[in-house]
Amino acid sequence: MHGDRLEKLLRDVDAAQPLRAGAGDLAAQLRRRARRRVQARRAAAAAGLLVAFGGGWIWYASLPSAPSKVIVLATSPTTAIAPAPVDIAQLRRELARLNADAELHEQTALRILARERATTTTTTTVVVAPDANDDELEAARALLKARLDAVTARAEELVGRGTAGSGSNAV
Repeated sequence: MHGDRLEKLLRDVDAAQPLRAGAGDLAAQLRRRARRRVQARRAAAAAGLLVAFGGGWIWYASLPSAPSKVIVLATSPTTAIAPAPVDIAQLRRELARLNADAELHEQTALRILARERATTTTTTTVVVAPDANDDELEAARALLKARLDAVTARAEELVGRGTAGSGSNAV
């Protein structure tokens, strides 16, 4: 009973209010909205495809082209490129100059090595009389040992410098 009164009241209110324009065409409004959504999706898809196609085309254009499998003979004088003339005499002169420079550098290196070897191979001679006593012999031995140590140290220094600078261990 209570539900019947409420239902009657709602019908009366609906009957009392005038219908809005187009309110009865709710189905047509829904169809238009759906159609707009579909059109927007299609436009977005078309724009995406256009961007993808343009990007792919630009990327493909930037790739190096494959070598042609067709052999084309250049018959036009404008397309044929003649090789640059070679002056054999000039090449021989340049080769001789380079060989002379190499020989000069080799001689310089040999002189430097010979000078270093000459400074490290100096010898000291100590002559001891046959009738010398033990103290004199000990002094001579000490002198020879000191000189040997100095020469050995100098040789090791040169070998170390040669290894660090040129990669060779020759003294």
